[in-house]
Amino acid sequence: MPDESSTILVTIFKLSPESGERVGLALTILLAYAVYLSLISDSIPQTSLSASLLSTYLATILLLQTIAVLLTVIYLDIYFTADDKPVPNYLLTMSSFLEKITSLNRCKKRNKVADNSEGKNDPLTEDLDDKTDANEKRLEKMKEWEDEEDDATRKEFTWKEVALLLDKITLYIYLIVVTVLTVAFVSVMVDHYNSSYTSDK
Repeated sequence: MPDESSTILVTIFKLSPESGERVGLALTILLAYAVYLSLISDSIPQTSLSASLLSTYLATILLLQTIAVLLTVIYLDIYFTADDKPVPNYLLTMSSFLEKITSLNRCKKRNKVADNSEGKNDPLTEDLDDKTDANEKRLEKMKEWEDEEDDATRKEFTWKEVALLLDKITLYIYLIVVTVLTVAFVSVMVDHYNSSYTSDK
């Protein structure tokens, strides 16, 4: 049950905003976790001095799910913002940074193509001075291309693209966090079971 619900929790940010079911799915998972946590709490003895490991795990996932609901509402508000409204500079800067994180291969390919194209256009390759001048021109040209691309990237971003980028990054973050929590929970449970079994012997 925890593993399956955790997997569904991660898929919230994969669901298309156009489906209109993201908030409903997020709230359904949140209520499911709340009910499941209440059932676990009812089965724990009232005189117990320590919290149940399963209750701690579910409470942590419940907190993550609450944050996921808030993020879902914020991302949907960004996604359905009118296109005639300009995107703020801080969102453009953040989106440019997120896009660079998710598409590093494109930057490497662009630099490689720039090196090859400039190498073909070198008129003199035998003279050292000409090579130095050509390298300086190449660096200046690449710098101009990067500046132009940064400006173009900022102009290209729309509200929908910003929301989709945020969805993508949040999906990766939640996938890592939930996986680490679940693996840690299972590991502690197995270790506790093994120690209990050894002590019984």
